[in-house]
Amino acid sequence: MTIVTENNDLESQLKSRMTGTPQIKPDERRQYLGSLRERVLLKVSVAQLNDSRTLPAFKQAATHFTDAKLLLNGKLTATLKPYLQYATQNNLTFTMVNDDSASTATDAVALLLVASVAVDQSNIDISQYYRTETKPQPKRSFFSDLFQRD
Repeated sequence: MTIVTENNDLESQLKSRMTGTPQIKPDERRQYLGSLRERVLLKVSVAQLNDSRTLPAFKQAATHFTDAKLLLNGKLTATLKPYLQYATQNNLTFTMVNDDSASTATDAVALLLVASVAVDQSNIDISQYYRTETKPQPKRSFFSDLFQRD
Protein backbone atom coordinates (compact mmCIF):
# COMPACT_ATOMS: atom_id res chain seq x y z
CA MET A 1 0.00 0.00 0.00
CA THR A 2 2.71 2.49 0.83
CA ILE A 3 4.44 1.78 -2.46
CA VAL A 4 1.39 2.98 -4.40
CA THR A 5 1.27 6.32 -2.56
CA GLU A 6 5.00 6.78 -2.99
CA ASN A 7 4.59 6.19 -6.73
CA ASN A 8 1.76 8.74 -6.84
CA ASP A 9 3.88 11.27 -4.94
CA LEU A 10 6.84 10.62 -7.18
CA GLU A 11 4.66 10.95 -10.26
CA SER A 12 3.14 14.23 -9.10
CA GLN A 13 6.59 15.62 -8.24
CA LEU A 14 7.92 14.69 -11.67
CA LYS A 15 4.90 16.23 -13.35
CA SER A 16 5.20 19.50 -11.40
CA ARG A 17 8.93 19.74 -12.15
CA MET A 18 8.33 19.22 -15.86
CA THR A 19 5.43 21.67 -16.18
CA GLY A 20 6.34 24.11 -13.40
CA THR A 21 4.46 25.09 -10.30
CA PRO A 22 0.73 25.31 -10.99
CA GLN A 23 -0.68 28.82 -10.68
CA ILE A 24 -3.99 29.85 -9.22
CA LYS A 25 -6.24 31.56 -11.81
CA PRO A 26 -3.71 31.88 -14.65
CA ASP A 27 -6.18 33.62 -17.01
CA GLU A 28 -6.96 36.24 -14.39
CA ARG A 29 -3.25 36.77 -13.75
CA ARG A 30 -2.66 37.33 -17.48
CA GLN A 31 -5.47 39.90 -17.54
CA TYR A 32 -4.24 41.83 -14.48
CA LEU A 33 -0.48 42.00 -15.16
CA GLY A 34 0.33 39.03 -12.97
CA SER A 35 -1.91 40.05 -10.08
CA LEU A 36 -5.36 38.85 -9.07
CA ARG A 37 -8.58 40.83 -9.53
CA GLU A 38 -9.28 40.68 -5.79
CA ARG A 39 -6.14 42.75 -5.10
CA VAL A 40 -6.77 45.49 -7.67
CA LEU A 41 -7.62 48.92 -6.28
CA LEU A 42 -7.49 50.90 -9.51
CA LYS A 43 -7.27 49.99 -13.20
CA VAL A 44 -6.38 52.11 -16.24
CA SER A 45 -6.81 50.64 -19.71
CA VAL A 46 -4.61 51.46 -22.70
CA ALA A 47 -7.49 53.42 -24.28
CA GLN A 48 -7.92 55.54 -21.14
CA LEU A 49 -4.29 56.72 -21.28
CA ASN A 50 -5.22 59.11 -24.10
CA ASP A 51 -7.92 60.78 -21.98
CA SER A 52 -6.64 64.05 -20.47
CA ARG A 53 -8.61 63.35 -17.27
CA THR A 54 -6.75 60.11 -16.51
CA LEU A 55 -3.48 61.46 -15.08
CA PRO A 56 -5.13 63.93 -12.65
CA ALA A 57 -7.62 61.24 -11.63
CA PHE A 58 -4.77 58.79 -11.05
CA LYS A 59 -2.90 61.30 -8.88
CA GLN A 60 -6.03 61.94 -6.83
CA ALA A 61 -6.76 58.23 -6.39
CA ALA A 62 -3.17 57.29 -5.57
CA THR A 63 -3.25 59.51 -2.50
CA HIS A 64 -6.08 57.37 -1.08
CA PHE A 65 -4.14 54.11 -1.46
CA THR A 66 -0.93 54.72 0.47
CA ASP A 67 0.21 51.08 0.78
CA ALA A 68 -0.51 50.20 -2.85
CA LYS A 69 1.96 49.00 -5.43
CA LEU A 70 1.87 50.24 -9.02
CA LEU A 71 2.04 47.67 -11.84
CA LEU A 72 2.88 49.18 -15.22
CA ASN A 73 2.53 47.59 -18.64
CA GLY A 74 6.15 47.42 -19.83
CA LYS A 75 5.16 47.55 -23.49
CA LEU A 76 3.83 51.11 -23.04
CA THR A 77 6.89 52.73 -21.49
CA ALA A 78 6.72 55.96 -23.52
CA THR A 79 3.08 56.73 -22.70
CA LEU A 80 3.50 55.80 -19.03
CA LYS A 81 6.32 58.28 -18.40
CA PRO A 82 4.18 60.75 -16.36
CA TYR A 83 2.99 57.89 -14.15
CA LEU A 84 6.57 56.72 -13.61
CA GLN A 85 7.58 60.25 -12.66
CA TYR A 86 4.68 60.48 -10.19
CA ALA A 87 5.63 57.13 -8.66
CA THR A 88 9.28 58.08 -8.17
CA GLN A 89 8.45 61.55 -6.80
CA ASN A 90 5.94 60.14 -4.30
CA ASN A 91 7.88 57.00 -3.25
CA LEU A 92 5.25 54.72 -4.74
CA THR A 93 6.60 51.21 -5.27
CA PHE A 94 6.23 50.14 -8.89
CA THR A 95 7.01 47.20 -11.16
CA MET A 96 7.27 47.17 -14.94
CA VAL A 97 5.54 44.03 -16.22
CA ASN A 98 7.02 42.97 -19.54
CA ASP A 99 5.88 39.36 -19.88
CA ASP A 100 3.01 37.73 -21.80
CA SER A 101 0.40 39.47 -19.63
CA ALA A 102 1.42 42.88 -21.05
CA SER A 103 -0.42 43.86 -24.22
CA THR A 104 -0.89 46.98 -26.32
CA ALA A 105 -4.54 46.31 -27.26
CA THR A 106 -6.90 49.18 -26.41
CA ASP A 107 -8.84 47.11 -23.87
CA ALA A 108 -5.67 45.79 -22.21
CA VAL A 109 -4.48 47.00 -18.82
CA ALA A 110 -1.99 49.88 -18.92
CA LEU A 111 -1.49 50.23 -15.18
CA LEU A 112 -2.87 48.94 -11.92
CA LEU A 113 -2.72 49.97 -8.30
CA VAL A 114 -2.74 46.74 -6.30
CA ALA A 115 -2.78 45.82 -2.64
CA SER A 116 -0.68 43.08 -1.10
CA VAL A 117 -3.82 41.37 0.23
CA ALA A 118 -7.32 40.81 -1.12
CA VAL A 119 -9.52 43.91 -0.97
CA ASP A 120 -12.37 42.90 -3.32
CA GLN A 121 -13.14 46.46 -4.41
CA SER A 122 -16.21 46.46 -6.64
CA ASN A 123 -15.43 49.46 -8.87
CA ILE A 124 -11.79 49.58 -9.93
CA ASP A 125 -12.07 51.71 -13.09
CA ILE A 126 -10.24 55.05 -13.18
CA SER A 127 -13.29 56.79 -14.67
CA GLN A 128 -14.90 56.94 -11.23
CA TYR A 129 -12.29 59.57 -10.34
CA TYR A 130 -12.88 61.74 -13.42
CA ARG A 131 -14.13 65.17 -12.53
CA THR A 132 -17.06 66.42 -14.50
CA GLU A 133 -16.94 70.12 -15.03
CA THR A 134 -20.31 71.79 -14.87
CA LYS A 135 -20.94 75.33 -15.91
CA PRO A 136 -22.37 77.47 -13.14
CA GLN A 137 -25.98 78.40 -13.69
CA PRO A 138 -26.58 82.14 -14.04
CA LYS A 139 -28.27 83.69 -11.07
CA ARG A 140 -31.85 84.50 -11.67
CA SER A 141 -33.35 87.62 -10.24
CA PHE A 142 -36.45 87.74 -8.12
CA PHE A 143 -38.41 89.39 -10.94
CA SER A 144 -37.41 86.82 -13.54
CA ASP A 145 -38.83 84.11 -11.26
CA LEU A 146 -41.95 86.15 -10.65
CA PHE A 147 -42.61 86.88 -14.33
CA GLN A 148 -41.37 83.63 -15.79
CA ARG A 149 -42.59 82.82 -19.28
CA ASP A 150 -43.17 79.20 -20.23
